[in-house]
Amino acid sequence: MEKIIINKQQYAATIKGIDRLLKQPVAHLTRQRKTFFDIAGFPHYETVVSNFYGYYLNPSEEHGLGTLFIDTLTDIIRNHDASFPSLDNLNISREYFTNKGNYIDIVITDASADNNEPNAIIIENKVFAEAYNDFEDYFTSVNVSGKKIGILLTLEPAKPIHPNFINITHEQWLAKVHAATIADMQVDERHKIILYEFINNLKSLTNSREMKQAIEFCYENSKQIDELLRLQREVESHISQAMKMVTTDMGFTKHSISKAERFMFMTVADAGVYIYVYFEKLFTEKRFIIKLWLKDNALTQWQEQGKFSDYKTEYPHLDWKEIKQSYWLNIAQKTYTNISTEQLHDFRNYFHNLLVEEWQPLTQQFKAIEA
Repeated sequence: MEKIIINKQQYAATIKGIDRLLKQPVAHLTRQRKTFFDIAGFPHYETVVSNFYGYYLNPSEEHGLGTLFIDTLTDIIRNHDASFPSLDNLNISREYFTNKGNYIDIVITDASADNNEPNAIIIENKVFAEAYNDFEDYFTSVNVSGKKIGILLTLEPAKPIHPNFINITHEQWLAKVHAATIADMQVDERHKIILYEFINNLKSLTNSREMKQAIEFCYENSKQIDELLRLQREVESHISQAMKMVTTDMGFTKHSISKAERFMFMTVADAGVYIYVYFEKLFTEKRFIIKLWLKDNALTQWQEQGKFSDYKTEYPHLDWKEIKQSYWLNIAQKTYTNISTEQLHDFRNYFHNLLVEEWQPLTQQFKAIEA
């Protein structure tokens, strides 16, 4: 492993840079839960998203939202064209065939027989694809005598692509839908769940303000972040090597350290007695866990001799629970909390003393069982 600290001057510069980094506010990313779109494997499919919009735009469908989607969309359109009329008796067309043989995602027309000048909204839905479409063909293919407007629906704000098209983001539209008082509408819980899943799916796909701030933070502080991560790896390596030396000195064998998951295990004897040390939370939560696992011959003898109650009484400082996982049985564990910087500075002695005082007597008994 490459060492960070080469000399005092480099060490001081590294710490100074990290100190400046730590004083900056760090962007916080809200963890997005999975929607059924994610589970089904099509969260970003434009056809699927367009199908949902088509469903919700039709007030006659069973969702119970009435004209909520077309009303909120019209409100946004009027920010660009204040005179754009309300559309009644809607006709929703999916994959509308154009003059040049293209397909428009959604076309909404006013099908009212009383309206001598029907209007139209042309929607091209984009999730991740580029807006390479023939928007002139799209606009001229929809023939109405009233007003018509084209909408490029995108995750992120986009530049104008045609004089008769405006850009609206999924977030703009769905935020208005979400803000509406749907709780007062006659919408059953099942349809509310479906709607919220649809909204949350598109929200999770949007490059949110949080993500933008995180990208900018990482871009502007990449060197300091790299130094901090390298320093963390160096310190964790120091701790794991200290544990390894202790276990070797105490006669434990076959130590193995997982750098990815930050745990170490060691065999107490040759027939299936293992001590696992989980230290992935050592610095973030100031704690680590030691667990005693049995397998193979040791597990068989443990079950035959029935010493659970005896050991539980003899070693009350340990948490005794029989937890079975496949061919393994976890019989005891202990969480060590509030680890101080002093204990970390001298971690080798600290770790040695707790193994000797709290675990070695028990492991000696297991060795006696095997003998």
